[in-house]
Formats: sequence, C-alpha cells, structure tokens
Amino acid sequence: MLAAAVVAVAAPAIAAETVTVKTDWYKTYTTNRNESRFGAGFGGKVYFNDKKNGKVMTIDKDGTVEEYAAVEGLGTGIAIDDAGNVLVNTGFPGPASATNFVIISAEDKSQTKLTLDINKDNSGFDAARVDQLGRVAGNLLSEDGAFFFMAMFSTEEKPINKTTTVFVQNGEQAMGDLAYLMSDACPSAMGSSTCVQPLYDFETLVGMGDDVRKAGFAVRARGDQRVRYYVIEGEGGDWVALAKPNNGHNTSGTEGFDIFKIGDKYYTINPVVMTKNHENAFEIADEDGNVIFNSVTDGGVPVACETGGQSFGSYNARPVYNGAGEVEKVEIYQWYGANNNNCLAAMFTVSNTQGVNDVIAADADVAPVYYNLQGVRVANPANGLYIKVVGEKASKVLVK
Repeated sequence: MLAAAVVAVAAPAIAAETVTVKTDWYKTYTTNRNESRFGAGFGGKVYFNDKKNGKVMTIDKDGTVEEYAAVEGLGTGIAIDDAGNVLVNTGFPGPASATNFVIISAEDKSQTKLTLDINKDNSGFDAARVDQLGRVAGNLLSEDGAFFFMAMFSTEEKPINKTTTVFVQNGEQAMGDLAYLMSDACPSAMGSSTCVQPLYDFETLVGMGDDVRKAGFAVRARGDQRVRYYVIEGEGGDWVALAKPNNGHNTSGTEGFDIFKIGDKYYTINPVVMTKNHENAFEIADEDGNVIFNSVTDGGVPVACETGGQSFGSYNARPVYNGAGEVEKVEIYQWYGANNNNCLAAMFTVSNTQGVNDVIAADADVAPVYYNLQGVRVANPANGLYIKVVGEKASKVLVK
C-alpha cells in the first residue's frame, strides 16, 4: 500500500526553495478507537496505546503490529522525545492523568515513574484531566532535560484556557527556577480536545527562559480549529492565529495537528473534511494558508472512516538535520483512531529541495525545459511530476 505520490510547490525558476511531500507508507489496523485514541511516531514506526489491555503498541511500514511495553493503568496520552523515549500518562480520565506519567527508555525499555506537582499555588488551578500530548522536545532521561506541554479539562473550572509547560530532567520534574508552568490565557477555548506542540527545538526553548511558558508552543482546539501561538512584544504580547488551509476543504473536528519550519517558512498540519467530518484526511499549509499537500488527493491515502462520527487524530512532525544544523527534511507520522475502529497509521516525508533554484530562465519564447523534483534536467519526461520552465516562469506538471 505504498503511495508513490510526490507533490512540489510550484515556484518561479529563481525561487528560494522547493518543498516536496512524499507518502512513505500507510496501513490500516482494526482496534477500538476509544482504547487507542492517540499515537506518536519515531524511527519509522507509529506508537499507539491499547488502554484496555495496558499495552503500548507499534506498527511499521509492513503493517507488523507488536507490543512495545506493558504499563499498569495506561491512559490515552502518548508522546516521544527526541531520543526515542516514550512518555505515557496513567490515571485517565481523572486528574491523575495530568500528574502521573511513565517514561519508557528507548535504550532498554525500563520504566521510570514521573509524578508532576500541579496545584493552585504553582499553576493557578488544580490538576485536571489530560487526554492527549504533543511531541516532547529534548531527552526526558538526560541531565539537559526536555519540555512538554499539556492542555487540561476541568469540570469545576472550565474552560482552562491555559497551557501547562513542564520541564523534566533525569526523569523528574524540575523545580525552582526551572519550574515553568502556566501560560497566559489563550483566546481559544481549550480542554481535553486541545493539542499543544512545541514551536521550537529544545535548544531554543531552553534559551527562552521564563518566556517558554508563554511563547514556546502552538495550540489547536477541536472547537475553533485554529492554530495559535503567542508572540512576545516588549513587556507584553498577543496571540496570533495562523490562516486555515485555503484549498476549498473545511478544517475538521478531528483532534491533533503539528507545526514545523523548513526553509524560511512555518507549515501546519491540519485535519480537513473531504466528504464528512472526522475523517483521516489532512492538509499541509504555509503560514498564509496556501496548501502544498493533501493526504488523500496528493498522498493517495484513502479515507479510513466515512461515518462522520467523532474520531481521534495525532500528528508528529520530526525534523531531520544535516551536517550544518539545518533542517534537511521533516518526517511526519500520523495515527488515526477511527469511529468505525478502522484505524490508520502513516508516515510522510517533507523535503526542502534546492536543485531547482539554480535554474537560469531563458527567453519567454524558447522551448520549455523540464526538471525532475531534484532539479535535474530531463530531456524526455514521462510518467511523473516535473518542473516545467518557460522563460522566467516555472510550474508543476504531471506527465502521463
């Protein structure tokens, strides 16, 4: 079920960059969506919780499903740090789901219990239900540490329109000057249906100091389906809402999103509606809402659930760096807990291709010149996507 679709952003021949998106693989798997709501990706595999049986599972490109670890009292939340350590919550759906966690070591699968101190004195309100987790930036089991972010849902004090920022070192919550906790209030109604993702890499987050709890992350709530982040200006700041995808598809009420930077632009991963709400379809759009990829029409991933009933989604965008410390590509992992239990796991790769940028345009009346998506000139293009250059204009074309 490997989809060979590759989509390139059409750009002038002298454009700064060309971004390509490839579907690496996708697999469906039948499991109860209420017990396997959310997932995370790392190292070519998608991880998801089997809450009923207390097991963290993995699925790979071949569709092989394996037990990764057994965790007593396993909840719905799951995340993975930059070292491959898996973080899961326990105590769901009670307040303990915000304070009780287990870190599963990538090295030997040993488990470390992580108990967080969240209360009205240090956070402004008591711990409350947490359903889902975004990516973890850093290494939870190292001295350097790691950040993760949570949105909580409280029946007593709702909505809690704030994000909880947690810093962990050597498997324990850091306290004192490193105990970053509450953000400023967000204009979006937040709760258990809100996903929070780190906006920057670990080094940048550490360098932000106390500002990390205000502006170190981006959020998306299922209700208004807008991706927001906070911009600090002088002594104050304000929330910024990124444009929704403008490809003609409505955004979806499915949970999950992610945000990543490649080249000079930020891109968001947004669940969208093809025919019914809560499908597994998503689009990648730039900051202005310009869509560069649709997982169904461009990526060839079929719609896994056509009921329109509530389903759950998770997206992880993991940057891969080159020797110069620049983002060479971004691996995107998707887990979709479908209403009809026909769940789906998938992996995609976003690449920043520079080869096409070196093309020197000729006169407007000359014959067209074709290049593949790596910027290599092709004399006789056939059966695929190419960059067609005519004079000073370039466009993406499909040759059959």
